Amino acid sequence: MSEMTQQGRVLSIRGKYIHILSEEKITICYLKNSFRREKTDQKNTIAIGDLVLFNEKDQITKILERKTVLQRMDPLNHRKRHILGANIDRVYITFAIQSPAIDIPMIDRYVMAAQKGGLIPVIVLNKIDLVQDKSLVNSLVHLYNNIGIDVYPISTYTKEGMDALKESLQGHLSIFSGPTGVGKTSLINIVANKELLVGEISAKIQKGKHTTTYSSLIALEKDTFIIDTPGIASFALFDVTEQETLLYFGDLNEPLGNCKFRTCTHTHEPSCMVKEAEKQNLLCPIRLSSFQTIISAE
Repeated sequence: MSEMTQQGRVLSIRGKYIHILSEEKITICYLKNSFRREKTDQKNTIAIGDLVLFNEKDQITKILERKTVLQRMDPLNHRKRHILGANIDRVYITFAIQSPAIDIPMIDRYVMAAQKGGLIPVIVLNKIDLVQDKSLVNSLVHLYNNIGIDVYPISTYTKEGMDALKESLQGHLSIFSGPTGVGKTSLINIVANKELLVGEISAKIQKGKHTTTYSSLIALEKDTFIIDTPGIASFALFDVTEQETLLYFGDLNEPLGNCKFRTCTHTHEPSCMVKEAEKQNLLCPIRLSSFQTIISAE
């Protein structure tokens, strides 16, 4: 006789305890041992946002097929992927314009991972109150808008830009992710109207102390959810090919057209239109530098 099961969504994972939302009720469940014996390329068997079936013993019996996924290479095992969230509509890639210094290649890796996983990438630039000269902010907004990505310059200190950001969340399940110390916890406090522990920046290394220690899903309204995630120190791409990288940076070919070779990596090949455009100062230096950093690491 088949066992009775319910369907729910993973809200948070704290060790072996998995909080599941089902029919407006939260149940604390755990994975059946059979999941732990499975050998996969995943660091984490289950992720925030997963849709699951669980039985009367509060055992998760099945993880349903994921519609979307945000993942990175596991920093400790490059053959495994670390799933940051599943079944999400949008990823809000959250960085500070300074303190800590902004990492453009890391933003681009996030965007590429989001697009490959079926999510809509959105960029949030926090701490704009710290810069008098807004030229970098304006350049990044223009750069990413030109390739179809929305950018929200904000300040959690002055609240500038927060209303537009909040409005963009309506009707979606979104995940906020980014490095430590960029003000993500303060941002979530404002968006969710709740008080979370806010950490301080370590002046010595210019990286933030972790204030979110585990991922959690927060309901803002009946049809609007956000996922808060711990800050991360690195974001390496998992299962993204060189050709996919070239496709993402396809706008580099716009000034002078396509290169002679379809697989040109714009590094050493002859008749490279990107290298020629660089010589003629026709390319955005920020965009080109990010491409060169990412392609050289593959």
